[in-house]
Amino acid sequence: MTQRQVAHQVTLPACAQGHAVRHVHDLRRPEAGGGHLLECECRQTAKYACVGDALRQWRRMNAKRRAAIRRSEPAAPAAQPAPATLAGILQFPLAFVRGSGA
Repeated sequence: MTQRQVAHQVTLPACAQGHAVRHVHDLRRPEAGGGHLLECECRQTAKYACVGDALRQWRRMNAKRRAAIRRSEPAAPAAQPAPATLAGILQFPLAFVRGSGA
């Protein structure tokens, strides 16, 4: 087997979705597609010769995602009650079209 999962003494940062991350080391030469990568169930980094480079990409990928998630949840504006005089009235924007004078 050319790939193995590496156990760490420190906890690796979870992805933006909260999934646990695992470190996989492909034991092949870098020219043959080997290297270190970090992955969870929804994303993975590219393979790097050094695990530090993979960790930098992991943090960069998930920092953008977390920021995007926070921005995508705007506070809901308070609903404005309809005035009592206009309740049940619908208005449609109609354009006046001039026809040929018959």
